[in-house]
Amino acid sequence: MKTALTLLLALSALLPALSAQSLIVDDPFDSKGGWTNLSRDPQGWWPGEKGSAGLTPKAGSSFFSLSYNNEWQRLVKRFDAASFTADGRKQFGGGNNFAILPGTYELTVYVGLGDGDYSFSGAENYNVLLTAGGDEWKSGVAATSSVKKPAPRSGAWVEWTFTFVIDKNTRTKNGDVVIGQPLGAHIALRGKWSKNGNENGYIAADGFKLKYTPPSGSSKL
Repeated sequence: MKTALTLLLALSALLPALSAQSLIVDDPFDSKGGWTNLSRDPQGWWPGEKGSAGLTPKAGSSFFSLSYNNEWQRLVKRFDAASFTADGRKQFGGGNNFAILPGTYELTVYVGLGDGDYSFSGAENYNVLLTAGGDEWKSGVAATSSVKKPAPRSGAWVEWTFTFVIDKNTRTKNGDVVIGQPLGAHIALRGKWSKNGNENGYIAADGFKLKYTPPSGSSKL
């Protein structure tokens, strides 16, 4: 009886660890970091042809910013072995070949507003999907929930969170199975322009951290 109780207590202590959240991708979201811009008119990386508007990178050596521009910028990246942290390689590498696993993915990003005569472009002008085997929007998986607030104040960054719960029934926007497909991301953002200058808007983006929690009771380490 004592042996059985000891074993039960040991298993109870182990289960929370098996479902613990870990950082699997820590990407600085840099201009030379492997992100591809699918826009018809690619632009937005700083340093570049424009100033920083008072912002400094939150991660790495560059960030992405737009102002007075209605053109959606669509940045995509598929995560290979080099993209994953040590914990990420441990969980997603080997025979899994860095494919999507069932579980909960929590994505955090920085969103900023330039310092000066700018208004914020708005939460509706920033979105991100996890992608499953493709780069286009239709290959993406929409967030189960998101916290796109607070809005950044002038010359500052805020952190937003997107949560994706993925199981065997999860499908892309195109209706394809997600589990087992290569993991990537598709970020869409744009500034805001109008003939009325008071309605113009600015937005900046930096950093990309993806955390993963396996399903409760999973033995995947």
